[in-house]
Amino acid sequence: LLDDQVMSAHAGGKHVRQALARRLLRGKMRVLQGSLVSSNSPRRQIAALTLLESLVRSSRSMAREFFHAFDFKLKGFAALAQVRKKGALTRLTPSFQRADASSYREDVRYRYVRLCVALLRSGDSELVRDLLQIKDLLPPLFQHLRQDHVS
Repeated sequence: LLDDQVMSAHAGGKHVRQALARRLLRGKMRVLQGSLVSSNSPRRQIAALTLLESLVRSSRSMAREFFHAFDFKLKGFAALAQVRKKGALTRLTPSFQRADASSYREDVRYRYVRLCVALLRSGDSELVRDLLQIKDLLPPLFQHLRQDHVS
């Protein structure tokens, strides 16, 4: 959706991408949040987390806007760090040792971690400080770290 190659092919691609991202943040945040917490569909949760990660990674200002628009206290959001997709590889699965990256199936936890890392890597020190003050955002990342696939 926000792929640099696709968007840069158009004149003013960066501006188009930023405008699209802002429109999603301002107009569809409630829908995206609902997809994360009220859905029993891991595919929908993964899709929503992937989209949010793309928005955050697009620019420092977009990461800041996302931080202000998103409700991190949303009931069930921190629990996404513990949701495993059936068939996802962990260190506890027998096939983990011989699995390569191409056979790895993403799970909701993987996408939750990627979103948090994108926020932390935004380059905005004030944003990082604010993220660290959110009680339930980052601690769930470390609870099951030993079970995660190395990718």
